[in-house]
Amino acid sequence: MLAIAVILIVVVGPKDLPHVLRAIGKVVRKVRGMADEFRRGVDEFIRESELKDLKDGVSQVKDFNLNRLKAETERQFNQSMSQTIEPSGPPSGGPGANGSGAAAAPAEPPAPKAEPAKAAAGAAPDNKDA
Repeated sequence: MLAIAVILIVVVGPKDLPHVLRAIGKVVRKVRGMADEFRRGVDEFIRESELKDLKDGVSQVKDFNLNRLKAETERQFNQSMSQTIEPSGPPSGGPGANGSGAAAAPAEPPAPKAEPAKAAAGAAPDNKDA
C-alpha cells in the first residue's frame, strides 16, 4: 500500500491526489454496488426457484384426493383378484364349471385352424424357390 501511495504522489502530484482518490473511491463504490446488485439478483432467483418447488409440492398435496386413491386401489385390487380367480387352463368340469366349458370350446378350435393356414402359407414360398 505504501508503494502504491508513493507512486501516486509521484505520478499524480500532491495537488491532484485528493481528486484522484475521490474518483477511485467512486469507482470502487460503483463496482461494489454492482456486485451487491448481482448477488441480490442471484439470491432472488434462488428464492424464486425454491418457492416454485414449494408451490409445486403444495399443489400436489392440494390435488391429493383420498376418495380417488381409494377407488383406484379398489379397482386394481378387484382386477388382480379377478385374474387370480380365473383358471389359466381348461376347465376341469368340477362343481363350478357350468357355462365355462361352453365358452372355452369355441376358443380352442380357431387356434388349430389358424396354424395350418400359416403352415400352408409358409410352405408355398418354399415350393416356389425350389
